[in-house]
Amino acid sequence: MIFVSKKPLNKVLCALALVMVIGLIGACKKDASAEDKLTVIQADIDIPVKCQKEKTLDAFSCLKEEVAKLDSELDSIIASVILDLHSPEGAEANTEISERMQLSQESWRKYRDLFCLDDYYTKAAVHPPSQSYRIQRCRYKKSYERLIELKNKYNKGE
Repeated sequence: MIFVSKKPLNKVLCALALVMVIGLIGACKKDASAEDKLTVIQADIDIPVKCQKEKTLDAFSCLKEEVAKLDSELDSIIASVILDLHSPEGAEANTEISERMQLSQESWRKYRDLFCLDDYYTKAAVHPPSQSYRIQRCRYKKSYERLIELKNKYNKGE
């Protein structure tokens, strides 16, 4: 029978754990710098010039229309991808993929709206949420980001 002391084994395990923790810290630092770059990209999205009036009802309505246009374009991309589905697994797989894509888009819209509403409340705005220029501006920017994301993912660029 061979007896192995647990003390050297514990030291080895502790050393491995330390190496893993150091690796995780380095990965977190890399992720943080990627987030900074992403924030810069997001900040570059401007609302349409025609909607940049003072924060009036006209500007609010303009942004609301632009968000509706972006939503329509997003729906068109999803519909186009669904039409192009040709899974080797057959029609049942195509149906499942289609349903998941539609659910994903619906979930994304809920996220966008809640994110923008949260942004509105954390900035202590004056107007009621249903008429907030800030919420519409946020929805426009998030929708535009999503449009670029889907165009790149599904090669649906213009």
